[in-house]
Amino acid sequence: MENETKVTVEIVDFEVDNSYDSTSFLKLKLKLAHDGKTRKGFNFSKESLENAAPTIINKPILARVVFDSDNKPQFGSHDKHLEKDYQNNVRIIYDEVPIGIIPEDNEYAIEYDEDAKKSYAYCYGYVWKKYSNYALDIIERDKNIKLSIEINISKFIIDAKTKEKIISEFRYDGVTLLGNDRTPGINNAGATTEFDLDSENKQSDLNEKLPKFIDEFKKILAEFDNSKEGGEKD
Repeated sequence: MENETKVTVEIVDFEVDNSYDSTSFLKLKLKLAHDGKTRKGFNFSKESLENAAPTIINKPILARVVFDSDNKPQFGSHDKHLEKDYQNNVRIIYDEVPIGIIPEDNEYAIEYDEDAKKSYAYCYGYVWKKYSNYALDIIERDKNIKLSIEINISKFIIDAKTKEKIISEFRYDGVTLLGNDRTPGINNAGATTEFDLDSENKQSDLNEKLPKFIDEFKKILAEFDNSKEGGEKD
């Protein structure tokens, strides 16, 4: 059966690479998804995880910051609302904003977890320190952060007995950092600052900021590489 369905799948693990020293970016290792059944009734094949690797390139790391009853910043979820636009059409407005990027050189890999008996897809992403505002405070405070992937499923079959959607082809659309009161949909996934292997804004903000983010990231990497020419690279 072929179809295209946009869904979000919640996961729960990332790690900060403390060996990466940059005044502009915080480097994260993101645990994206695993093969087999998820809590949302989807079942990823290992091949689908491998084939989706190119689609993660230049996708945003998203977040919405809210304040709890103690006036402490927390991550929200896939928050959105409806409003009438300038042409009087009803439009979905996403309250998440981009705070980071998953670049071309993201070291996407599939690793087998012996304890969980599952294969997990990992990659690296970068959070923009200057423009992430309270998001950076939350990451550095909580260490363990939940996250979710936004994907577009293009090919799947439905198991006649279990009614599960067994995904054979999908693409990544983005990664969203979640509040710790959320229930993850993928077992043992996420992001953490311990490197041991879990205000409303408009959609126009994302469209405006993400290209600038990508350009600045490439510029910083280029400057880093040029500064190392003729010597050893750590």
